[in-house]
Amino acid sequence: MKSICNLLILFLTVSYSVNAQSTAPEKPPTKKPPANQATAVADPEKERRTLALSTLNSLIADVSQFRDLTLRSRSQARVADALWAFDTEQAKRLFRRAWDSAESADHDNLQRSRSPTRQKTHAPASAYQIREEVLRFIARRDRVLADELLEKLRDEEKTGTTDPARNSILRSWGMSEATLQRLELASKLLKEGDLQRAVQIAEPALATPSAGAIEFLTVLRERNASEADRR
Repeated sequence: MKSICNLLILFLTVSYSVNAQSTAPEKPPTKKPPANQATAVADPEKERRTLALSTLNSLIADVSQFRDLTLRSRSQARVADALWAFDTEQAKRLFRRAWDSAESADHDNLQRSRSPTRQKTHAPASAYQIREEVLRFIARRDRVLADELLEKLRDEEKTGTTDPARNSILRSWGMSEATLQRLELASKLLKEGDLQRAVQIAEPALATPSAGAIEFLTVLRERNASEADRR
């Protein structure tokens, strides 16, 4: 764990340096070195990016070894979010692994919460808590990937792996589990001020009237009445 912390500190330092390099004011042009010396001049920004990417790759290898699935999925999502600026495709693959870890963590947490001894001292665990956290990271980066993973929840309902009693309640509200998770994710993005992404995520769930859709549109109208009226 100490090595993970050291790598995180190193990454944040390098990442700050890269960002500072990209936002620094332009300097007066300097005299170019002779052609025979050009190859000897290092590119500081490239070196920083290379170091940052190397640090992230080390983190990817380390967090994948975490036995705690909740910690693993959260760590993978955070590293993927940081990696996005350097390697989008690799970040997408890591986001998928974070989702898989979160899926296993949610199932394990739910099973543990249902044990007789735990039920006496703990509130029931959400069957989707860790996946919700991972989805928030993904939705900020890639709406298409978020949509794809939300559809996996619909597949769970079709195969009967979700809670029948919960599904019955949701149906009485005019929603499925996938619709509920979609609207909750969109609502959180809306509260964070990301109106455009929130609407994009919620759009498929707004086609069918439901309690969740009405609630989302009510909040949206408070933020942007014209956007809500178009739905």
